[in-house]
Amino acid sequence: LWPNYYTAHNNLGTLLDDGEEHFRKAIAINPYYAKAHYNLASLYM
Repeated sequence: LWPNYYTAHNNLGTLLDDGEEHFRKAIAINPYYAKAHYNLASLYM
């Protein structure tokens, strides 16, 4: 896994139990990546 590949972190977040960590990494790398924000928000609903 490339550490700065934000889409991979987003995809891992949807598959793994520690999804929140991966969504936050994706957002930290690219704060404008809307899918990661959406997925992170979905965890809290």
